[in-house]
Amino acid sequence: HLISIKFNSWRVMMSSNWNPEGCREEDGALLAGAIPEKFPSVDIPMDCGALEPKVTGGFDAWIKANPQLESQAYNEILKCPNCGKPCAVTMTLCNACGTSLAEVTVSKSPNLFVAFIFGVDKTAFPLKISMRLE
Repeated sequence: HLISIKFNSWRVMMSSNWNPEGCREEDGALLAGAIPEKFPSVDIPMDCGALEPKVTGGFDAWIKANPQLESQAYNEILKCPNCGKPCAVTMTLCNACGTSLAEVTVSKSPNLFVAFIFGVDKTAFPLKISMRLE
């Protein structure tokens, strides 16, 4: 079986014949040159994590209750006027559609990393991390 994955304009063909150690059986290729013995195995306890978020009511309500965190809770962005993609403030062109960002006013978006750290339940969409056993 071959799996076709598209990364931007690159198309990568991957075999699905990888064993659990990251080795492709037909030619012995290793994923990214990984050597399984070099990576320790970690057992994740079944009771790890929490089913419910620590903070409910959304990101904006959390910031209102914790104004001292506001400077770290947002990312400055340039929102593309054509496609709506949030772009870094250092960009001159949208990296999704190529539209000029020269006249776009800097705005802000929630810093999802900070929201996950504090256990906030949602921004414009629910925030949830799924745990998986390996």
